[in-house]
Amino acid sequence: MRGEGEDSGCAWAGGVEPIGTSVEPNNSLLGWSPTLFAASAPFSFHSVTTFTIHSPFLFTPNLCFLQYLLPLSSSSPYPYTFATPPPRIPLPHGTQESTEQTTDIHTPFRWGQASAIIQQTLWIHGGKTDPYNQFSYTSAPNTNDLFRLDLNQSFDLSNPPWHTQGSCSNNVGCQGPRMAFHSLSAYDTTHMLMFGGQPDPNSDIVLLDRPDSAWTLDVGNRDSPSWINEARGWANEPSRRIFHSASSSGGKVFITGGQKADGSQTALNQHEVFDYTGPTFTALPTTNGPPDLYGHTSLVLRNGSLLVFGGYSQSQGALLPFSTIWILDTWADTSTWSMIRIDNTTLPSGRRNFAAVVLSDGRILIHGGSDAVLQTTFSDGWILDTTKDPMAWTHVDSLSTLGPRRDHMVVAIGSVVIFGFGAPSVQ
Repeated sequence: MRGEGEDSGCAWAGGVEPIGTSVEPNNSLLGWSPTLFAASAPFSFHSVTTFTIHSPFLFTPNLCFLQYLLPLSSSSPYPYTFATPPPRIPLPHGTQESTEQTTDIHTPFRWGQASAIIQQTLWIHGGKTDPYNQFSYTSAPNTNDLFRLDLNQSFDLSNPPWHTQGSCSNNVGCQGPRMAFHSLSAYDTTHMLMFGGQPDPNSDIVLLDRPDSAWTLDVGNRDSPSWINEARGWANEPSRRIFHSASSSGGKVFITGGQKADGSQTALNQHEVFDYTGPTFTALPTTNGPPDLYGHTSLVLRNGSLLVFGGYSQSQGALLPFSTIWILDTWADTSTWSMIRIDNTTLPSGRRNFAAVVLSDGRILIHGGSDAVLQTTFSDGWILDTTKDPMAWTHVDSLSTLGPRRDHMVVAIGSVVIFGFGAPSVQ
């Protein structure tokens, strides 16, 4: 089926599968602390005003825009408003209005790509694309596209000023790996760690259980970023994985869970921290920590607390309940896991591959996701109030306006939240 609809920044349909990306403002040296784990999504960025449905999923040229007002107290309601994109998206911190014009960049919808924010610039790398619906969710070809979007200036949501930095598809500096279901994490103001991922079927990487997935990306010169393919076993890196979560804090990257990339669908309970000053990967303790899990999220709060929740645990044979949240102090000299007290009165249903982000007031927003076997895609959204003891979940009706969605990205900038991307609902 092929059809067109009226111009809408929040016209969503079909399902799509994640891994999510999350970013929250914080006072770290990065300016923005990227807490991400392979964002994904079928979303095409073009300067047109219609969207096209290709069964079984939909993509649109517009980012979806959500404006929210910060509550005055933890007991205040959440006044969220969705709308078609405003003429220009207002960004915080005294940013300038962009006068740039989007270059002629073909950016087809994608899923399984990795995302990170560094120095108020959003970077998107890789993922899977299938413009003609010829492949399944996992068999679609990979891309090595590298795009950036400056978030330190306002811009027109119907025509975001994307910049292409390297791609084999458009012959602009073909570099970096064709990868999907990986993570991209900033560890200082100019460098990022790419970890894990499923190589392209035509890649020369044939053994997918080796410790050989680490790449570093230098974006000191934003117009000429450079990749380094680190040697196998570099910095004592762990084996390749997909559907993991990676969160940056204090110059370190905390990696939790994931699934083996060798096709066995084996879940992992080995959690790691990467310290670039070594550089070295070090195993985090397993005592009281998360079990084997994938399709979960991890987020870092302003006080350095790493929260891990959601996803699917193979050993338990079930989606993990949202009453179970693990916490680790990323600033402590000794890493120790513990559990957070959660009010069980109202909880989101268990899910994997949902989008999650820390808002500027410290609360956590989640949306969408899917059931354990990716047959049902959710449209509901929730807020976790991290200021309460115990922390409490609240359902936010207006977030359902996004529609059923999984494998999508969400970014919070001041009082603005932007959603994008996704994957096919049928594998």
